[in-house]
Amino acid sequence: MEQTVTVFDTETDGSNASTCRILEIAAIKFDIEKGPFTSATYSSFIHTDKEINPESSAGHHIISSDLEGAPLLAVVRKEFGEFCNQSVLCAFNSKFDFEVLQNNFGFEIPLTSGLCIMRLAQKMYSSLPQFNLSYLRYQLKLSLDCPRNERIAHTALDDAKIASLLLQETWKDYTKQQKAFKKEPSFEHFRNLCWEKNFITLCPFKKYKGIEWSKIPSDYINWCLNNVENLSEDLTFTLNKVLDGRR
Repeated sequence: MEQTVTVFDTETDGSNASTCRILEIAAIKFDIEKGPFTSATYSSFIHTDKEINPESSAGHHIISSDLEGAPLLAVVRKEFGEFCNQSVLCAFNSKFDFEVLQNNFGFEIPLTSGLCIMRLAQKMYSSLPQFNLSYLRYQLKLSLDCPRNERIAHTALDDAKIASLLLQETWKDYTKQQKAFKKEPSFEHFRNLCWEKNFITLCPFKKYKGIEWSKIPSDYINWCLNNVENLSEDLTFTLNKVLDGRR
């Protein structure tokens, strides 16, 4: 089975996907079976005349002078679109990055047409206490055979590389799981699995952080449902499922 995927990452001037500008974008294109080691890569800064705020620079270390002489947005938009052609688009947090692409490049890509690598990790490794990319890299021992200064680098291409390795790891574990149940692994099933609601095993909130939801009092679970702002669909699904099991 051949399935070409493109894993991309962006560095932006803010954390609001609807208003932030892309400063850097990178992507890795590869066959999910073969992995990203024999892959094609794309990486580019994007020129802007606007100053980058210090809060953003503190995260990705991009400053305005880095973008001097960089290609214009329209050029990068065309190059990136051509690079990703005939592949399934993937990102670590696709809900954010797909919206960023739409608002900066005008690409209207249905979320469920691609893959969210973070959701796949939550599906395959549900007992882990957290799911940020750096933690998953060290937990799963992805690309640690490099000097420390390379491990702590934070560029769009570096993050795309780690996300690519994580995607391949989830694919390999999914394949093993399917074969253990004498089922044929398929990319379409893998993609559908990605968008099914995730049961989040451990509580991420301070009072009971790291404790299984099944061991947490119903009063606290109800409090979370009624009071936590912007509770994710997965957590809402999890909490309701725990409460339903107690009725």
